Amino acid sequence: MNKTIKYALVVIVLLITIGFGTVNAKKYYNDRYVASTYYGKIPTTMSMEPKMLYGDKNREMGYGKEYNIKVYNESGNERIAEFEVISDNPEEYYKPGTYLKVEMSKQLSTGQKIISKEDVPENILKLIEESN
Repeated sequence: MNKTIKYALVVIVLLITIGFGTVNAKKYYNDRYVASTYYGKIPTTMSMEPKMLYGDKNREMGYGKEYNIKVYNESGNERIAEFEVISDNPEEYYKPGTYLKVEMSKQLSTGQKIISKEDVPENILKLIEESN
């Protein structure tokens, strides 16, 4: 093979590799960070006691509260939102009965905001009340 053909093959292989890398990076970003809106309510039976929270490799993150609550999107699809509040002060936790607007990607919860009951769409409010 002459140099021109070898060079062309190297360029083609590099372009294909970059193309696959770009597609995979975009998919990762979309699955991890592009969020949809869900609504939920902290169960009224949830304990407010702080407990030690652990992260990767079982490292202590500090005292806080873990939440695993049912949430619903505009279409009524249910998911479990998992998030925590790290603080040893229970006053900083989401109180039982609190309504939340939760932004969730395919992989994780990207943010929570306290809202009033009136801010929850009617069809979702019905689902929340039935599940609590």
